[in-house]
Amino acid sequence: MVDELVALKPQQLTGLIDESQIVDAIIDAQAMNSHGAARRQKQYVARLLRERDVASLRDGLDRLAGDPAREKRRFKAAEQLRDRLLAAEPREREQWLDAPHLGNDEALSAALQQYDQARDERERKAAAKAVFRRAHALQP
Repeated sequence: MVDELVALKPQQLTGLIDESQIVDAIIDAQAMNSHGAARRQKQYVARLLRERDVASLRDGLDRLAGDPAREKRRFKAAEQLRDRLLAAEPREREQWLDAPHLGNDEALSAALQQYDQARDERERKAAAKAVFRRAHALQP
């Protein structure tokens, strides 16, 4: 993880880590030309990170790296949610939309209403795409 942090740009570091001591230590490691000095500085960064919860840091690194497996899971979950919502009866949809992870999203409700009111296949496809986009945006 330390090598990944050292490879980041300073702007990315400040957006990812809120502790200035760690950011400064990483920037110092980036500036070092001597292999031995850089190695010792990375060890210091690792020691600083041990005192911190690194789960959020790992999530941030995954987002920056664009973790393909994570994105595939989000895409698949959004497809499944779209299919369930479009196939559901209005009462079931209300229950789905009231779920905490959807947060009673108005744009999603509007897209579903647009799907229901579509007059032809072209409008239905456009509305289904809008439902998917909202479902994808709501995926964690």
